[in-house]
Amino acid sequence: SCASSSDPGGHYYPGMSSDPWSSTEYVTNADGVASINFEVDSFTLAGTNPVAGRVVVVHDSNSNRIACGVLASTVGEVVTFGKYPDSSTGYDVAGTMLIEPSMSGIGMRGTLGGLEANVMGGIHIHSGYTVDDADGVGGHYYESAFWNTDPWNSVMYTSDGSGFANCDFDMSNFSMTGVGEPVSLRAMVVHLSDSDRAAAGLISTRSAGDVYVSDYSPAPTASSSPTITLMPISAPTSFPVPLPSLVPVPTPTQLPALVPSLVPVP
Repeated sequence: SCASSSDPGGHYYPGMSSDPWSSTEYVTNADGVASINFEVDSFTLAGTNPVAGRVVVVHDSNSNRIACGVLASTVGEVVTFGKYPDSSTGYDVAGTMLIEPSMSGIGMRGTLGGLEANVMGGIHIHSGYTVDDADGVGGHYYESAFWNTDPWNSVMYTSDGSGFANCDFDMSNFSMTGVGEPVSLRAMVVHLSDSDRAAAGLISTRSAGDVYVSDYSPAPTASSSPTITLMPISAPTSFPVPLPSLVPVPTPTQLPALVPSLVPVP
């Protein structure tokens, strides 16, 4: 649990002679964004030394606990954003989004970093099935039979002074793979305030896990550090999509695939 500062406990490594977590450190870029790629031996999801249901804690450079989340399964799919093909915006936008079914259609939740400071910009699902070719990304995805106007025109993030944005949207009439307008395996695009396309990723995780991370409570020190969002993706089976180089991929024996990923909670 992350309900209080004492609930997470200490590092989890039962019966081991040394703490394997002492060497798992992240490195941020100039925008405060970190991509994580760790392999930790002797742990499983639900077998020996199980991690499912346990908490993940993010520390700052002084070892203060600044964020916490619980490993949990999801029926959704994860988008990991990278640079838009042939983009020359000068912004290195990164982040992840969890796309999952909602009561009315789909929910979209996640965090973006490396944006312009204190602006509004679009984050939209596009019609294409690739993010390798700018021509293949396509335009906003929606069927005219369901909409009189483009429903994505009003879907906007708001960045803070550090260029971070928390996103939480619901879109009706869409679905993951079923009735309505299916979004699975399509491209998702992050636009800057002038509508230029800065980042893109595929809604491609067939089985994923999510960790909802919020500021550590109570905060150990006064800090304005932004929430960190980290999510891995696994390769889709329907389209030949190359994997990002800094994202862990679960092995076939890890069932159900419960990959740690970090998403902020308001």
